[in-house]
Amino acid sequence: MQDQFFGNIHEGMEVVDVDGDKVGKVDKIFQPATVSSTASSTGEVAGQPILKIETGILGLGKDYFIPANAVRDVTTERVVLSVDKDDLDNMGWDTRPPWIED
Repeated sequence: MQDQFFGNIHEGMEVVDVDGDKVGKVDKIFQPATVSSTASSTGEVAGQPILKIETGILGLGKDYFIPANAVRDVTTERVVLSVDKDDLDNMGWDTRPPWIED
């Protein structure tokens, strides 16, 4: 996902699939840790940002942890994914990444 998109995403935004079908809403945005290097004065980001998406009425459905590179576009109030919502379970995004604490 391009940095220009990520800066425009906020909690509560609607999330839709590539066809415009509603998936859920952004619950949280997780940034990976920055890893310091002794060879450089700057740190490198380990991994990519993850969007935690709540599904179902009142967030009572399952959660998805969607990597930033799956975001195709961001509008004023909507995040558009690059995949179909029917494929989300096959992507393994229904499992919380180990670096994200409960």
